[in-house]
Amino acid sequence: MKHLNSARELPRKRVPVSRILSALLFVNLIFSTHSGAAPGVQESHFIDPTAIVQCGAPYKPCSFGSDVYIGPFAILMAGSGAGNKKTSGITIGNDSDVQDNTVLDATAGPITLGEKVIIAHGAAVYGGASIGVTGNCRPTTVMVCASFVGFNSEIAEGAVVQRDAMVTHLAKVDAGVTIPSGRVVPPGVEIKTNADAWKKTVKITEADREFMADVIHVNVAFAAGYARLENRGPSSVCGVNRNPETDFATSQLPTLAGVETEDPRFRNRIIGRVAFSQANMPAMGDHVSLRADEGTPFSVGTIGSLRDFTTFHALEHTQLRLGPGGEYGAGSVVHGGKDNNRITSTGSRFKLGDNAVYYNSTAGDNCTIGEMSFVANSNLPSGFTVQPKHVYMAGIVRTIDWERRARPTVKNDHERCPR
Repeated sequence: MKHLNSARELPRKRVPVSRILSALLFVNLIFSTHSGAAPGVQESHFIDPTAIVQCGAPYKPCSFGSDVYIGPFAILMAGSGAGNKKTSGITIGNDSDVQDNTVLDATAGPITLGEKVIIAHGAAVYGGASIGVTGNCRPTTVMVCASFVGFNSEIAEGAVVQRDAMVTHLAKVDAGVTIPSGRVVPPGVEIKTNADAWKKTVKITEADREFMADVIHVNVAFAAGYARLENRGPSSVCGVNRNPETDFATSQLPTLAGVETEDPRFRNRIIGRVAFSQANMPAMGDHVSLRADEGTPFSVGTIGSLRDFTTFHALEHTQLRLGPGGEYGAGSVVHGGKDNNRITSTGSRFKLGDNAVYYNSTAGDNCTIGEMSFVANSNLPSGFTVQPKHVYMAGIVRTIDWERRARPTVKNDHERCPR
């Protein structure tokens, strides 16, 4: 089967002095807003101000390694501090990332993410799960051993995703099941038993490993870049604002009808060159993250509706071009990829259902993607409909048989942005 496209791994840069200063600033923020952070932590990481991180009394402490990036509206629930308060509710290792609108719910037990773990947009991980901690990494041409959980996927209580393993998009790993090193769960597939973990998975490829290495590189750059922005002024990482300068993107502001716009008080995160065709910010729900900080620009036609927990993003050096009248459901993800001349596009009156994912594709006018469906690497003619709970990609069509849990409703008591 065909997985997400990838590019070669980019070299990592030396750490500048400004990054060290921003790391020290962020340590102060961790102790002032999340008092349960592990004592003595002196590592660099960045947590978006809109992320909800329940760590510290009355919750269990959390431990974050170096170069960790936690994206907009991520929810990290460390669980009650009763009992052994020395046990971390959530542990995240070096070079790992927890992206937009994800959920780490450790109320039923600790969650451990090892080094170089990717929790992609909208994914959920539940108590007792571990990702990227056990297993082996075989010698390959890619000098990064990562683990991956894809868009809107779910890792249930006590499940294990080993190092050098992938759970791709809108897939589920049931409670207590282990995905072994070297295996990939295809999109939409539910792994119910350890026998399924071999029968229903495929072998990882060098392209998969290269893709993960690229994602790690980008998010390590985000950890440093957003920390530098915040060091210049806390409101720089709030609301409608510019993206950080990186080796794959220049710093730019969103635009409304061509006019650069900055509004740190806006409740959602609109970042980088998101170019709206309309002169006023479109009506939208809450927990919306439109991030043109990697792939850029995003050309966005008039919005029909943009519901809660929607995420727009794109791989580096790719673009989004979204037609007028688009409707984007709650928890939906639009993501740019490297097919179609690196442009992911829609025609007019495109409809994307709740918790559905549209990746690396083109669509004509009046196309509809049903709820909790995954479309990738496809060119949809005008008027095309993908039924709810289906995978449609590169000649593969399958149904999705599992039910997604509702996202928790949690208040952010420590947001660092002006309102």
